[in-house]
Amino acid sequence: MSGAGGAGGGTLLAVEDLRLHIDTYRGTVRAIDGISFTVGQQESVGIVGESGSGKSMTALSVLGFTPPGARVVSGRVSFEGRDLLALNDAGMRAIRGARLAMVFQDPMTFLNPLMRIGDQIGEVLVTHRGLGRREARARAVEALRLVRIPSPETVAGQYPHQLSGGMRQRALIAMAIVGEPALLIADEPTTALDVTVQAQIIALLRDIKEERGLSLLLITHDLGIVAHVCDRLYVVYAGRIMEEGAVRTLFARSMHPYTAALLASVAYDEDAGGTVSFIEGNVPNPIDPPPGCRFQTRCPRVMPVCRRMQPPRLPQGGDHAVYCWLHAPELPDVRD
Repeated sequence: MSGAGGAGGGTLLAVEDLRLHIDTYRGTVRAIDGISFTVGQQESVGIVGESGSGKSMTALSVLGFTPPGARVVSGRVSFEGRDLLALNDAGMRAIRGARLAMVFQDPMTFLNPLMRIGDQIGEVLVTHRGLGRREARARAVEALRLVRIPSPETVAGQYPHQLSGGMRQRALIAMAIVGEPALLIADEPTTALDVTVQAQIIALLRDIKEERGLSLLLITHDLGIVAHVCDRLYVVYAGRIMEEGAVRTLFARSMHPYTAALLASVAYDEDAGGTVSFIEGNVPNPIDPPPGCRFQTRCPRVMPVCRRMQPPRLPQGGDHAVYCWLHAPELPDVRD
């Protein structure tokens, strides 16, 4: 099992060797291909990667929100000691919104346009806590106040289309935390928001995590966000983990060429006349991925073994580990 204990001293979520395939008319997509990670009590963990890397599908799999045709081929998702993959629909519904909640990318997709904001937030408490409508509405207003929405009583009576993008995202966060979950999953929570609002939302998530003592799993492509929010980081590419460890360690001493390329793509030193670097090539076809290391087709340091064999998890001290043959103590013989 990869990962480490959390800030609170125990493991809250443990995903072990998760493999999820999606059957399509073109073939079987290997969306998640053997991912393992942990989130500890009161810990912030990031999963970062390009579009198509499988990071969002991993988050959706934890909650049981998989698309049509998707099937878990193997693995275990343990949350508070219970295997979520073994639960039926009723069992998952009892956990979602109560102990486990998610903030999605696009609030307009997940907010009901025909319900007032306060009623939507309160519905979580009616369903999971058995509260009456009046008490649930009062708690919804308090949740809106916690996410720093001005005039929360007024906003509670409004519909989603009456709010700005940033306000809708705050309302979605309020809906996620009102049930007092142990783990909050945020999937690209700043998508389509301007830079100023992005910073506000990220600061809000960080403060809520600290104030309410919950754990946070952040799904993002933005390493800048990770630097401000997360304790540990998993770098994902084409359905597999490339590198994992403390954020400070990976930023100071990244060892996988993909992690280094991601960091270089956001590093910019204007005074030194620097430019933003790009990763050439594309994420491989998930229906027919290359053998060996998934990053081999874009890696500037590829070796023959990389094209033949998948690298194992190679511990680098502490909770730092890399999946790369460059750091193997000895290379296997791949001669024909």
